[in-house]
Amino acid sequence: MRRLVIPVLVLLPLAASCSRSADDGGGQAAAKDPVARRAELEKSPTGVEFVELGCAGCHGVDAPYHLRLKQSLGRPLPEVVQWILDPQAERPGTEMPSYKGTIDEARARRLAEWVQEYARTISAAPAS
Repeated sequence: MRRLVIPVLVLLPLAASCSRSADDGGGQAAAKDPVARRAELEKSPTGVEFVELGCAGCHGVDAPYHLRLKQSLGRPLPEVVQWILDPQAERPGTEMPSYKGTIDEARARRLAEWVQEYARTISAAPAS
């Protein structure tokens, strides 16, 4: 009987962590289908804002700078926020427009968080 109890006790925490939903902070969001997650993000309030601010024109699925969103994953969030607010400060002459004076830092932070989450759903291959 002892042999059966130990494996069950070892597996219970693992089974409990696997049963958490994707939205409860259990780390399961990354396991969600990237296409489904991307669709959720696009319909979210910040995803709508991404479109309303004109970001999708350059960074939308079929847009020329779509894959560049993945570069946000290698950067700390405060750097992405500053890039959104004032990209010219980091890279003078960039085509990315400044949103300084258009949106506040809190809004830029929400967009930066959204961009990083959205970037996780982008494959290296062009969208079909």
